[in-house]
Amino acid sequence: MGGCSVFKCSSSSTKGQSVFRLPKSPSTRAEWLKFLQMSGRKICNDVEYCVCELHFRPDQIKFTKKSNKLNLGSVPSILVEELTPDVRGK
Repeated sequence: MGGCSVFKCSSSSTKGQSVFRLPKSPSTRAEWLKFLQMSGRKICNDVEYCVCELHFRPDQIKFTKKSNKLNLGSVPSILVEELTPDVRGK
């Protein structure tokens, strides 16, 4: 799927993190875009953005052996600056 769209985040599915596309729900999608802007990302309407699992609280993700899924209505809330150095380097 590619890399995380959060500004200064270098995580990607190729580095082992789950990456989630923006939700279709207009209200939840708007909250995700607001978070991306808060992180420093400039938003363009013609770009498909993704956010990696590191920006969600663990209780927002259903972890399974095959693939991880977000709980309905989950919104990213953890900025790169809030991640511990060992997680930030992944």
